[in-house]
Amino acid sequence: LIPIHPLDGSKLILGFLPKEAAHEYENFMNRYGLFLLILIIMPIFNGTSLAAQFVWPMVEFLFTLLSVFKIF
Repeated sequence: LIPIHPLDGSKLILGFLPKEAAHEYENFMNRYGLFLLILIIMPIFNGTSLAAQFVWPMVEFLFTLLSVFKIF
């Protein structure tokens, strides 16, 4: 879950923050969350998105793990 406003993780993180910080976080994300999401998804870092740079190593690790144990 990505804790950015239009996505589900934004409401999840509010439960872990103190009340005052949660209010500030919610105001910030309501204002700028969509722009942050666009920056994370757009392919601007060496032709790949910031999200892909974080997710792809995990996908490669899981694929290698599954192929070593011949699960599929």
